[in-house]
Amino acid sequence: MTKHLELHRALRADLSRDDVAALRREVRAHFESLVRLQEKQELLAVDLAELLCVRLELLLDAAPSLAADVRADIVGAARYFISAQDAVPDDRACVGLDDDVAVFNHVVRQMERIDLEIVE
Repeated sequence: MTKHLELHRALRADLSRDDVAALRREVRAHFESLVRLQEKQELLAVDLAELLCVRLELLLDAAPSLAADVRADIVGAARYFISAQDAVPDDRACVGLDDDVAVFNHVVRQMERIDLEIVE
């Protein structure tokens, strides 16, 4: 198993509705911090960050109505996106979000929601 999927597995958890809502706010805040950081690092992939943010928000909004293991996968993907300890730092120009996209795509494939998959 690759490092990013191992980290995702460690970040999985079935959270309460309130905790999922708080995580959703953290996802948005992380995206906004990457937008601000792009002012200093032009090659930061904020378009990719925005896709991740919007699609994670969509999944987090739906999470309360999903099975516990699916919720845990979504939470793991969201936590991975906001984590400073992921496989490749998000602030690394051009490639910083590739691992985050791989984790997200893994989750949506598991959910059989390939319509949400992010293709770079």
